Amino acid sequence: MVRQWCDPDPGSILYIGDHIIVCYAEDNHGNQESCSFGVEVLDNEPPSISCPGRKVRSMDWDQDNAQIWFLGEVQAWDNSEYQPIIECNPREGYFSMGETEVECTATDQAGNERGCKFGVNVYDSQQPTIVCPSDIYAKRDPDEAGTNVDWAVQGWDNADDSPDVNCRPDQQHVFLFGTTTVSCVAADESNNRGFVNSTWKSPIMMLLP
Repeated sequence: MVRQWCDPDPGSILYIGDHIIVCYAEDNHGNQESCSFGVEVLDNEPPSISCPGRKVRSMDWDQDNAQIWFLGEVQAWDNSEYQPIIECNPREGYFSMGETEVECTATDQAGNERGCKFGVNVYDSQQPTIVCPSDIYAKRDPDEAGTNVDWAVQGWDNADDSPDVNCRPDQQHVFLFGTTTVSCVAADESNNRGFVNSTWKSPIMMLLP
């Protein structure tokens, strides 16, 4: 009678990777012979990955972008004992104004991949800065009831290179003798409006006869 056995035993659970199976045969007289063969267990199953929901952020103050971190919120797991590698494009960090799609991919040791996507929306909530000149004293044109007055009003914004500056009354207005208050407002592309105490009270036109 010949006794046969293998190491590991038939039916054993073999994990992903290469394995050597050694089998033996032994007769009643103790004579023994062995043979071996290789078994490779392949991983064809992609990992699982979970992305966060859409992220909405205002730009950082005085910046034209926002710093957004999300890698810690992207989760991945695999059927093997190894943690998948997660990469996202674009990477976490600085995002410009508007909508950006982020695609993250989890890759296991066998090279299987699976991805997920989420959106990042950055908006501008910062009001522009506006600087008006000091009070202006103008002289009335001869034989005219009033005069036109020129001035320069400057506006700056974190996201808009040229915020729209409007004054009431504007420079086409004929200023009559006396004191007139001119209110100026700066508005950026996101319709944020720059005021000081809700409105600017400068320049003030003092017309001299």
